[in-house]
Amino acid sequence: MFSVVIPIYNKKPHLERSINSVLNQSYQDFELILVDDGSTDGSKEACTQFQDPRIRIFYRDTPGPGGYAARNLGVLNSNFQWVSFLDADDNWEKDYLLNIKKAIDSYSEISIFSSGWKVKTSKGEVNCPATKTFPENEIVRISLLEFLQQSIQNSPTIWTSVVTVKKELLEKVEMFPAGKCKAGGDIDTWLRLLLKSKEMVFINKILATYQTESVNMVTKVQKSFEIGCIMKTVRSELKVSTDSKLKVLLMQFSNKYLLALIAKSIQAGKFDSSFVNWLYREPDPYKYLIVNLFKFKPVRFLYKMYLDKKEPFYG
Repeated sequence: MFSVVIPIYNKKPHLERSINSVLNQSYQDFELILVDDGSTDGSKEACTQFQDPRIRIFYRDTPGPGGYAARNLGVLNSNFQWVSFLDADDNWEKDYLLNIKKAIDSYSEISIFSSGWKVKTSKGEVNCPATKTFPENEIVRISLLEFLQQSIQNSPTIWTSVVTVKKELLEKVEMFPAGKCKAGGDIDTWLRLLLKSKEMVFINKILATYQTESVNMVTKVQKSFEIGCIMKTVRSELKVSTDSKLKVLLMQFSNKYLLALIAKSIQAGKFDSSFVNWLYREPDPYKYLIVNLFKFKPVRFLYKMYLDKKEPFYG
């Protein structure tokens, strides 16, 4: 029933944990597609050590930013109607697929399913913010507008390693944006999926773990900064949408991720003043003023000092 896709790029120390978390699922009707994205640390060879007839391995010669091309290759070679994604350094609880299967049976008209997750850091574990928004263990139907509102409030209901999507819908939105952006492409994909399907289902159970102390994490090794697919998707949608409420939320959604981009670029010393041109005016005039102040180097210096001391946010 499920095609599980794991993109792999230099994740050898974590493969046993992630792959076994799939193989040991209580619901066993799945295939596991491993896509090595040009690894150089022995991950490619490690994949072949897992002896299970449900595993198929594909290889790419050149690594693609964010693993987008690797995920797309997995989707294109999948045999089942439903595609589940898991990053190579994360892991599922044993009942992840079982819970997704039950939710699909209850909401057969929905094409996007997700669940709660926990974030594991060197200091301990914390549940994702979305779990505090809904009743515990509930299966919640979420509209496009609610998805945007949750994301704007730092309480997203989708994360890569807990999402399961109908393959047909992925193909309709042209899957992950390989070759179009270097970071944020997963969030852009969720946005495009919701813009097309208008709703999703969130299972308020902790069914996966986001491992932040992993090797070769994209969030830790990002070197270049550019306006991403999220902002471009929003700009395109604003040109055609006639829903005033949706347009306001889309602008706030874009601003949220633009501000994150600006913060990361300032912290890395690679701020580009043209980023500010993508900021939409919101009811709060101070936000627009503050962002414009980032054009001045002393302000960026002070903000960088603040960011260096601040605890990172995960998930």
